[in-house]
Amino acid sequence: MSFTGTKTEISASNFEVDSDDLRQESKIRIYRLVESARIGLTALALAAGVTVLGVAANSVSIYNATNVTDAYLLPLWPVNMDLRPTVVFIVTSTIIILTKIISLVASRAQPVSSKHLTTEQSFLQRWTNLRLQKAQNRAIIHMALSIVVPAVAFIAALVGVVFFYTVNASATVDSFQSWTCRWQDVPMITQPHFGTLCKQSQAGLGLAVFLLPLEAIILGMASYQALLQRQLSKATRAPEPKTGPPSDMS
Repeated sequence: MSFTGTKTEISASNFEVDSDDLRQESKIRIYRLVESARIGLTALALAAGVTVLGVAANSVSIYNATNVTDAYLLPLWPVNMDLRPTVVFIVTSTIIILTKIISLVASRAQPVSSKHLTTEQSFLQRWTNLRLQKAQNRAIIHMALSIVVPAVAFIAALVGVVFFYTVNASATVDSFQSWTCRWQDVPMITQPHFGTLCKQSQAGLGLAVFLLPLEAIILGMASYQALLQRQLSKATRAPEPKTGPPSDMS
């Protein structure tokens, strides 16, 4: 009697399973690396958003504190100055801060966790032991938030920058930055210090512009993670390879 055919089929099947395990584990490692990078960039975007908000809010606060009525002979600010770009930066940076906080909180619920991975079990066995349905639901919510949140932040940053440059290009109406930078060389011993306000406004604008590519990179990473998560979810639902029927014994 010969079992050569059966042994060959079983060996081939085991080799295919091992190859699938290696591919899936490689995807999990890539997923974690991308997740770590995305969280780091999200924290950086949060810090930039907080800075933009602080600079813009401080600008409006100083303007309100030093703006006087027309009864004074030498007002510090023009009557028709347009504060809308600064106010828009306050609104958009607040949106960015909220989205970053949501993204960081959502990232704590990892759909792919290292505590579920051991070297003694195959990939399919490890995932079968989990509550697959709940894990997949969490993964869907996590990926939805990971994509929608940076998309909202990117749109907010884009709106703020475009609106600023649109208003600041006016030749008839001054914005906060155009006015303070025009008079930045005037020495002042009390508020408003136009030179300081000009530099703060320029720094806030620079960070707002910096947020555009940063949010685009974060969105790209989240989309790539969603693709990896989809592939991993398909692998968990795939049927286990079947061995062929034993060959006739002779």
